[in-house]
Amino acid sequence: MRKLALLAATTLLSTGCAFANVDVHPPDTPPGAALAADARGGPGRGREVIVYAPFADARYEITRCGMQKNGYNMDTADVKCTEPPGRWVADALAIELQRAGYKPLRADAVPGPTTIVVRGTVHQLFLEPKHDFFTLTVEGDVSARLVVSTASGLLAERAFYVKGMETGLASTEATFQASADKATRHIARAMVIALTQLLERYPDLGAPSASAPVAGGIR
Repeated sequence: MRKLALLAATTLLSTGCAFANVDVHPPDTPPGAALAADARGGPGRGREVIVYAPFADARYEITRCGMQKNGYNMDTADVKCTEPPGRWVADALAIELQRAGYKPLRADAVPGPTTIVVRGTVHQLFLEPKHDFFTLTVEGDVSARLVVSTASGLLAERAFYVKGMETGLASTEATFQASADKATRHIARAMVIALTQLLERYPDLGAPSASAPVAGGIR
């Protein structure tokens, strides 16, 4: 009987929140964090990058950003993004670019001949819990495709896919948010690393030539 009671309690704990919708938001950025990192320099070396935002949204489930599931693996509620995923991922990229020493510019900037232009499409931003015996793990899947170009003739395209995982005792908003934070940071860093590797072949690209103020976000 004690084993049955423990099993029942565990089941209730893991599914107690499974019938409530969950809101998730982009990762919080401490005020001044990106600027402080930019001041130290980095692989970006002050190169100008126009990030067109928001990114296009090509997700299969466009009305939600994930699902709640009970202990029987049934879809019971929705995960909602408080920010459109196209804006969410574009802003995360701009913040990570600034951290790496780039100079991200708003989409209304007028590019010069060597200005790096980045356009993107979000193909997935989806959070889903996987139940274990005593815990559950929220898996956050994010995928996007970037197109990088310059007026001088560079054109490159690459797809990105990452997974962010957070384990907790119950299907809470905090567990979903932690998974979303990890996945967002993973994909933003992966994008910046790939862009840096590409631009190392073309050291003259990104030199100051665009006519626009530096983005304090890229809205």
